[in-house]
Amino acid sequence: MQATRRQLGKLINRDQVESSHASVVIREYEDIDRLLARLVDDSRSLRDSWVHLGISSLNTSTELLAMYRPYIDDSPSPEPTNRPPERIPELQMSQASALEVVYHELKADIVNEVTMFDAGVINPASKARELIAGFRKTIKKREAKRVDFEKSQEKVTKIQKKTSALTPKEEVLLTRAQQDLDHAKEELSIMDEYLETTLSKVVGATMQLVIPLVSSLASTQIRLLGMTYTALHNYCQENDFPSPAPDMDEVLADWTTAFKPVQRQFEAISFISTGRGRLAALDLGDDTPPRPTLGARASTTALARKDSTPPPPSGLREGPHTLAPTDFTAAARLGSAAIHSLDAGSPPRHATTLISTCVLCLSD
Repeated sequence: MQATRRQLGKLINRDQVESSHASVVIREYEDIDRLLARLVDDSRSLRDSWVHLGISSLNTSTELLAMYRPYIDDSPSPEPTNRPPERIPELQMSQASALEVVYHELKADIVNEVTMFDAGVINPASKARELIAGFRKTIKKREAKRVDFEKSQEKVTKIQKKTSALTPKEEVLLTRAQQDLDHAKEELSIMDEYLETTLSKVVGATMQLVIPLVSSLASTQIRLLGMTYTALHNYCQENDFPSPAPDMDEVLADWTTAFKPVQRQFEAISFISTGRGRLAALDLGDDTPPRPTLGARASTTALARKDSTPPPPSGLREGPHTLAPTDFTAAARLGSAAIHSLDAGSPPRHATTLISTCVLCLSD
């Protein structure tokens, strides 16, 4: 019951702002605790982002290298071809291989460096929060004493406001209420004095700890940025890449010029134009209307024709991704055309888009 009354007193007096020195120290304590919690959360998020950046960059470079490697088909084909396989351009092959090596080393360096987030920021800040957490019980007890004091004060004031003479019973109630008020005031003063002398020192020491924590966070971030920039800048210098990179408009224009012809050739393959990739046609940001063979314009007649396609001969491999020999040969030729469509003297750009396009088109 007493706890319920105190909670009700907190709700009634929650708009009243204390002006005592103890209340100021308590607000500073709450601020420093929130600051430490924010520092821990942001450091963890930054650490995870750097690790994810290293892993995703390495995966992208690995897929780019796999795209430039020659494809060897070991499966038996009922239709032999006399066309020799196209040679992979050695320039692009060496550039892709060097990029994969750079990102592999960079990922290892990032994983080693992000441990400084734990050792220099996360662990010390978490330990500091644990050490100052014990004062929350003292602050909670002080809040209860403050509510009791305000209730006793309100009770005394209510009796004293009576205009008529007090009855003997009211005199006894006033005396008892005054005693309760003096006792509550004394207990509140003891709690305030303890917090003013002890908690203020803790808050000051914790504030001095925050400055080196933020410095450690900033220095780790700067080292990671410098490490990444140095690795990529050296790669660009060794492989004749522009550093810094040109404007994005220029990059997109070059990429569109090299990619559009290859896209049209891929869309001409029957198993690609009738597969699931037709529902996710690429949008390169130009004003060219979408081709009716792809995207949402695929007609129900084409879908019905796809479903009524007779099964392949028994000589071909079985499975959900069965391809005709002619389609496989066309895909191999287009893969070679995709590589040679890029200028032999220019580095491959936007490899992630090209990889995702090939995977999307060949998903069926």
